[in-house]
Amino acid sequence: MKRAFLLLVFCSVGLVCHSQTHREDSILKVHKIDSLIEAKTKAYFNNKFFTLEDTVFEVGSVLMCDIDYSYNKSHILNDSKPFLDSLKTFLTQNEIYINIESHTDYRGSEQYNLKLTDRRAWALKNYLTQDSLINKERISYKGYGENQPIIEQSFIDSYSEQCIRERFHATNRRTVFKITALDECDVIKSFIIYE
Repeated sequence: MKRAFLLLVFCSVGLVCHSQTHREDSILKVHKIDSLIEAKTKAYFNNKFFTLEDTVFEVGSVLMCDIDYSYNKSHILNDSKPFLDSLKTFLTQNEIYINIESHTDYRGSEQYNLKLTDRRAWALKNYLTQDSLINKERISYKGYGENQPIIEQSFIDSYSEQCIRERFHATNRRTVFKITALDECDVIKSFIIYE
């Protein structure tokens, strides 16, 4: 009886040690994946980001955020609205021009993803300009579908763990607010240059 009890205790301790080691390995792997995603994102955007607290801006800088929509729809969910209200306040205080860029991962048809992201980007522009505090001309929008991934499909497919693949897909499903001009003069200059 004592031997059976000791064997049970020994096995239990072994399982605890094994699960502790497994948990530490999982945490280390998640940290490595997060670091990889951060590095790929910074490289993709040439490390040009801005925040809502900034007061100096550069054309081409981006603000990335998670906007939640109804599944396969362009309806903005309520948990995203506090951020969007902050962005609206930011835009009323800073006379910058932005382009809303919406992206998906590569799952789903290319045509469907393109239409979905275009509808979602339009919904964001509509939300930000609905109360007429922000001139609609200051905000453009474009849906890119799956055409501009931060993490390429072949790289994602090289991982067998579904949870890691899902983190990569989530990185590609993004909304970006990109500064296109700092004032009306920049808009006119860019129009003349590209005409």
